[in-house]
Amino acid sequence: MKVLIATHLTQGERRSDFCFTIDGEILIRAVEECARETVDGSCGCRRSLVGLDSSRTTTTFRCADIADLTLDQLLDKIAAHLVENGWFETEAAAFVQARFQANQITKIAEKYPEGAIVERRGERYGIRRYVARVR
Repeated sequence: MKVLIATHLTQGERRSDFCFTIDGEILIRAVEECARETVDGSCGCRRSLVGLDSSRTTTTFRCADIADLTLDQLLDKIAAHLVENGWFETEAAAFVQARFQANQITKIAEKYPEGAIVERRGERYGIRRYVARVR
């Protein structure tokens, strides 16, 4: 399954870059974003994704095909993240949001070749660079 994972590769190419995540962790969009934030605003919510393990954010992502990751495993991981971070009380309650997040992130990842370093600029995503497959 193709997903976006955290990477430090290409960090610093934009002045507004930051990476507080763990390299290789699966990323999703934040549940909420600031209403008036600009893409390069101080919060960073409109240019970053959130790591499922660290619950921290990064502005650089690598497209990776995780062959042994199933949709059910991804949904469980997202739902657990949402509960751990206080968005929902139970994983059952988080399931609808987890499915939305999984659908969103896999659709974005499918657009890019494995190894592509991707950035987000509001609702737009694009390739910064392509690197050789990293395993």
